[in-house]
Amino acid sequence: LRKNRLKRKKLRKKKHSPVLISGEEDVLVTYGRCCNPLPGEPVMGYITRGRGITVHVINCKQLLSLEPERRVPVEWQRKAGGIHSGELKIICTNQLGMLAEIGSICKLTGINVTRMEAHTVDDDRAQLTLEVSVADVDELGKLMRSLEKVHGIIRVDRMRS
Repeated sequence: LRKNRLKRKKLRKKKHSPVLISGEEDVLVTYGRCCNPLPGEPVMGYITRGRGITVHVINCKQLLSLEPERRVPVEWQRKAGGIHSGELKIICTNQLGMLAEIGSICKLTGINVTRMEAHTVDDDRAQLTLEVSVADVDELGKLMRSLEKVHGIIRVDRMRS
């Protein structure tokens, strides 16, 4: 688990933050692991003690439970750039070739799978967890819509911690 968190941090390391914080420059920015925000989603910052500003999706339960006076408006730069991690949960029929089909869709959409876990739910269903590298929430949405069209895929959901 720790290894995966380190990978996510590496994916998000940048010289310039993709997040704009009004009136502030060179502010340390981290991303909430609770909601894993992606460029294109509405976000809010939270001033932490000693760790700069943590960016959360605006309706994140963790953010909403924190002190309101420490929340600050932030927004994604128009061209945030970079690669971000997104995580999907897929429920599908447990059939021959399903993993290959999912891999093919990822390849066709140009999205790299950085981690995959699969297990059988019951005799005829399986659950897959995919961690993928995407530029923004739109790219993740495009992948989800493409996967939903595959015969045998029952449901595709975005995962948040």
